[in-house]
Amino acid sequence: MRIYPPGIDHQTDTADEVWEAARQWVLANRKQVWKISGPYRRYMAADGEDLLQEAMIAVVELLNASRQKTIPQEFVGHFSVNFKYHCLKLACGIRTHPTLKGNQLPGPEPEDRSERYDFPDRDRIETALKKTPKTCRKICGWLLEQPFPINTKAISRHFMISQRHAQRVINTAVQRISRAGQ
Repeated sequence: MRIYPPGIDHQTDTADEVWEAARQWVLANRKQVWKISGPYRRYMAADGEDLLQEAMIAVVELLNASRQKTIPQEFVGHFSVNFKYHCLKLACGIRTHPTLKGNQLPGPEPEDRSERYDFPDRDRIETALKKTPKTCRKICGWLLEQPFPINTKAISRHFMISQRHAQRVINTAVQRISRAGQ
């Protein structure tokens, strides 16, 4: 493994020469790139080519920083820290630019869904629920009051019960209501 990209004169090299030196260093140290990016790879939506390009960007950043300072004695150590930062950014995903937040168009207004779920058999439902346990009545009452459909995960979170228990309660209530209608 090379400690520092060869043939770099920090004061006189052009941008193309710096990029070429970075490319050569990254290709010569692919194992180091894979080793550093290993813990982050499963969270990234990046392929091998993207990782090599991010590594090149990290090397160019270090080379540009070293133009202003003395040559770092431990280039690999500095590269490792800088490249880990790039890997973390890739693992976190794409972020929107902060200035776009003020320019976003407003989305459609939410519909009033309560009218859509009007229950004509409310009396029959209430009589059937009176025969159920208190927890079942509470959950079903809350569920019927919601203006939009609720999944069992939301029910389990709201009542602090397991999803399986929420499914059983709803299933029992539906069976009792359907039997009461017959």
